[in-house]
Amino acid sequence: MTENPETSSFGELLRYYRERSVDKRARMRLSQVQFARKLSQKTGLIVTRNRVGNWETNKTRIPVHDRKILMAVLIVLYEYAGIAKLDEANRLLEAGGYRTLNDEEALQINTNWKVTRLASPTKQIIGDQFLSSSEITGDETSLPDAV
Repeated sequence: MTENPETSSFGELLRYYRERSVDKRARMRLSQVQFARKLSQKTGLIVTRNRVGNWETNKTRIPVHDRKILMAVLIVLYEYAGIAKLDEANRLLEAGGYRTLNDEEALQINTNWKVTRLASPTKQIIGDQFLSSSEITGDETSLPDAV
């Protein structure tokens, strides 16, 4: 993997997370062949070692609209401990220019993962207080003190 995971490509991160994934029964890291087989089982599609290798070297991309494959990649990586946190899953998606996980997708991977968003698009949290859009834009004479 490159020095900075924030600037790593989708392929570099995919390879890093796959190599971090461990088949506990075999006590070995997941190879491209094993990873491809697990993706095939999850999706019902034929995924080959060559396809995984092409993804990892950025020779080909998973189509943006193919959420089934992307979700299978994340689920397999999570099941084999290649990724452990929601931010790792989203970092991989963002590196490939894909949409990050929504709540429903995150919960399919781990029932404890929840995407945190603001309560409302017109509310902003400052300290422990919610400000209305008029308070944020300064339309009112004074803002409440942040705690």
